Amino acid sequence: MSDLLILIPTEYEAQTLVPALPSSCLPPNTITEICGFGPVAAGIRTAQLLARHGPRQCILAGIAGRYSPHLEIGAAYSFSSSSLTGIGAGSGSEFRSATEMGWKQWQVSAEIPNEDMFALSQPKGIAEAGLLLTVCAAAATADEVRQRLNYYPEAVAEDMEGYAVAMACYAANVTVSIVRGISNQAGNRDQSHWKTKEALVSVAQALGSCLRQPIPEPTSPE
Repeated sequence: MSDLLILIPTEYEAQTLVPALPSSCLPPNTITEICGFGPVAAGIRTAQLLARHGPRQCILAGIAGRYSPHLEIGAAYSFSSSSLTGIGAGSGSEFRSATEMGWKQWQVSAEIPNEDMFALSQPKGIAEAGLLLTVCAAAATADEVRQRLNYYPEAVAEDMEGYAVAMACYAANVTVSIVRGISNQAGNRDQSHWKTKEALVSVAQALGSCLRQPIPEPTSPE
């Protein structure tokens, strides 16, 4: 059994993030693991790791691309909820989610009426952001960002693992938070403009400031 499971999608992110974590601030029996890149690998691996370690709480940490200009590139944020795009029918303006189609991805709990969105716990002391949209492929253009925002106007950033990790945690009845550093403007694939290292160091610093405090249970998003 562990008190806290910190999940990081890739070795690349872990190489910067893990050494920057202030070990003196980590709760006893903290375990750090790689959960995999993208929603499929992350969901499967998270389920395995939850069963293996039996944590009381889980934090997904890594980088994300911003939609909202109110999020500072290089800074870290905790997100209030996570949705997934691409499961349903159609694309762009024609997309319809599984819930809209009357299908359930999986009835995790009777207390979750809308599986298209999971509420996330908010660690104290970390700047709060809104909806984090999980995608199978990062936006490559500004037009792709606009299309996603047309359907998910409340989304402030995108990642590729959050929703899958949240679903696995809900299924295992484990409290889950997502803390991401904003590495880039979504749709901008020119990595010379990214602040990946700064974003990951910001995540480590943010976690260090909050981990001695218990993470509250999530409240359902409006």
